[in-house]
Amino acid sequence: MQIKQAIEKAELLKSNLPAVVIAGLKGMSSPRIWHLLNNLVQGAYLEIGTWKGSTLIAALYGKQIRATAIDDFSQFGGPHKEFLANTANLTFAFLNGDCFNTLQIEAVGEGNEYYFYDGGHTEQDQYNALVMYIGKMAGEFVYIVDDWNHEPARTGTRKAIADLQLHVIEEHELFTPGNGHRETWWNGIAIFRLRK
Repeated sequence: MQIKQAIEKAELLKSNLPAVVIAGLKGMSSPRIWHLLNNLVQGAYLEIGTWKGSTLIAALYGKQIRATAIDDFSQFGGPHKEFLANTANLTFAFLNGDCFNTLQIEAVGEGNEYYFYDGGHTEQDQYNALVMYIGKMAGEFVYIVDDWNHEPARTGTRKAIADLQLHVIEEHELFTPGNGHRETWWNGIAIFRLRK
């Protein structure tokens, strides 16, 4: 599905996610983001910053795709056990640790077509998220960045795109009137289609 179409469907709260699944999702996200991920992700998927697993569940629901999730559960109460319980019925590789550790990076398969980043949101974290994982991406890939309302998320991401000389095929910025805005896009989100 094209990004624009995935966004339009998510705005209408439409995807292949049943209402009962949406009702059970817990996390720092929103129904629109869950629908967006379900609409959008169609191939090899990398998620950094999975916390309780709501975005991972949304992205993978009803699909048989290769997926990898990374989290070290160092923030917001570290719900590692809750994450494992919530995602017990999914098939994916899980790496428990700092996403910027060389061992974690090396363990991620290559050719990821979709990459959702919701790890640390300092400018350097955002920069590293793309620079350190670019070798794990397909030649053309969709990059989804959460917490786009925050200036460091935007600055670090844009600097990485420029320094890597990536071609921006498509870019969509979805801001919210505040943070934790469950009725829209939580803390804002950006979706890029990038080519190496």
